[in-house]
Amino acid sequence: MELKFKHFIILNVLDIITTYSALTYMNAMEANPLLSALFIKFGVLGSLIAVKLIGLMLIYGLYIAMPLNIKKIALYIICGLYTSVIINNTYQMIRVL
Repeated sequence: MELKFKHFIILNVLDIITTYSALTYMNAMEANPLLSALFIKFGVLGSLIAVKLIGLMLIYGLYIAMPLNIKKIALYIICGLYTSVIINNTYQMIRVL
């Protein structure tokens, strides 16, 4: 299967869902101190959505400027990272149950 930018967006949505669920319903702790500060100031869901939208815009700008061979490699790497984050979030929620 060839990864496309839409897969990256889907993984970001899943990251928002799993992070929000873990933090809100499972009393998990956010490891990123910057996000923790944003959560306190602006709330969890609003902060997650804002950070993701900013990140998506920045990464999309870089993505469209890259040569095709670099795009493919970068997309596989970043999708792999987000997949590992989602797996970790899910594991943390299951572990608490």
